[in-house]
Amino acid sequence: MFADKSELELIKQISLGDQVAFGHLYRRYRRALLHSITLIVKEPMAAEDALHDTYLKVWQKATSYDPQRGGVYNWLLNLARNTAIDTLRHRNRLDQLELTEANTAELFTQWPSVEDIGLRFYIDQRLTSRQRHLLELRYWQDQTLSDIAGQLTLPLGTVKTTLRQTLRMLRPLLAADYALSR
Repeated sequence: MFADKSELELIKQISLGDQVAFGHLYRRYRRALLHSITLIVKEPMAAEDALHDTYLKVWQKATSYDPQRGGVYNWLLNLARNTAIDTLRHRNRLDQLELTEANTAELFTQWPSVEDIGLRFYIDQRLTSRQRHLLELRYWQDQTLSDIAGQLTLPLGTVKTTLRQTLRMLRPLLAADYALSR
């Protein structure tokens, strides 16, 4: 029944909630979109996830498709490309966060204790109680970010952002004190 339908007719049916039309559109373009996504993200599993997200956007945005702006295939390809790029950005942010976490943990394990280099005064005077508490939980009690977020009933993103900002403030002081103590 849907094999004869044009792309535009399929999109119209999908915008009305027709799951059969959606399945047909999926089967028609799955391989081409997966290939395009894989060229961008380079990992088959990430590409499959991005393809799933792309088709979720198709389902949600079918009513916003405008035939005046281009054909259905080009619209699908743009959705797929944008989703793949978002996947890469998200992955790069996670990689950067992990790298920052590793570097920061190194700072606290290889250098003298906070009390030995006189940083405690700065921490007590300049940091908020939340910043001090997060530093203590993360680096002196060695709790994971997820554990801290759960314990303090804060979003994980808030914990990460607050720690990152705090460490940016402390990093120059740690580097200066460490250089003087050598």
